Amino acid sequence: MPSRRTILSMGVVVLVSALCAEIFARIWLWTPPANLDLGTPRRGLSVQAVGDWSPSQDAIWMNIEGHPFYVHINDQGFRNIENLRAGARRILALGDSFTFGLHVSSHDIWTNVTEQILNADGATDVQVLNNGLPGSTIVDHGGYLTEKGKRIKPQTVLFSVFTNDLSDLAKSRTSVGRAREVNMQFAKDASGAWHEIRWYLRHHSGLYVLARELKDWFLVHRGISELEQAGVPRMAPTKPTDPQPVSGTPKKAAPETAASGASKLDFGALKKSYAQHFHAAVDAARSLGSQVRVVMFPDYFEMVRPKGNRVFREFPNFVTELCRRAEIPMLDLTPVFAKHDPHLLYLMSPVHHPTNANVQDQHLSRAGNIVAGKEIAAFLKANK
Repeated sequence: MPSRRTILSMGVVVLVSALCAEIFARIWLWTPPANLDLGTPRRGLSVQAVGDWSPSQDAIWMNIEGHPFYVHINDQGFRNIENLRAGARRILALGDSFTFGLHVSSHDIWTNVTEQILNADGATDVQVLNNGLPGSTIVDHGGYLTEKGKRIKPQTVLFSVFTNDLSDLAKSRTSVGRAREVNMQFAKDASGAWHEIRWYLRHHSGLYVLARELKDWFLVHRGISELEQAGVPRMAPTKPTDPQPVSGTPKKAAPETAASGASKLDFGALKKSYAQHFHAAVDAARSLGSQVRVVMFPDYFEMVRPKGNRVFREFPNFVTELCRRAEIPMLDLTPVFAKHDPHLLYLMSPVHHPTNANVQDQHLSRAGNIVAGKEIAAFLKANK
């Protein structure tokens, strides 16, 4: 049996080792202090809120280096500037990052633009509630309506769809493709005492933060492996495109390539699965007494290369047929976007990233959100 002195010595060694590891972690993670007020960034979801987002956020987010954007989440958990107004006609927008308005200020996202136009005459009071969740699918939209729909009871449910929704549906077979389900589980865990301990360590322990970063690194690589096994294609990086003039023909984009796993996807099965989940979400909306409307957002690469990905090209026709059979008015924004320079509508051009010309992103720019917002407002007025 070790003596008391030996045990004491071993304890000292452990403490000193932990202290040295903590110092090393803080040195490794050190960055110059930024004199910025980022507000209250809490990116998690909420089980208790009517919307899905953690409520009462007023913050600066930065998903792309050098491209910060303002995010306001109201007290009910929607990405809206104002809280719910009693007596207002509610239009609930459900979609992924194109609905959320990733990389764009809350004042400029299309849901806010649409709301401002619908209320411009002063004769109506309409709220377009933004419950966009990056990475979500039609499965998540139906889940929201089933779990929280009765608490909001919107007059209209507006599903926004994007051309990658089929491949995103394939991700639901992986740990990275169940965005709402996984994040809601985190939200439930956040109510426990262990969450408070983790929060404290995250802000006071370099060793804990370093361990979290290592864990995140392993999770990312595990997710990539799962996506490859599921046959979900990953787009190869392309060179930045030059900024284009407002008028004239855009320069030809670089060829689009995908990982070899793209051929593994069974798009026939995905279409069947999408149709089932689409009808389930529509039924969930109609059970609340809500009208249903659908808006289709086109993909950047399909705008600059109309004869590109066959699946992306056929998806609008597939959704159009689903809406026709279900007697749902649908707006396809492709013809409208085709009248504009795609380099101005999407964040693919360096003109949108003056501090980092190497950045490319396929989400809508501020201009793209404004164009979409105007067209969606006209569509909703014509299809009350």
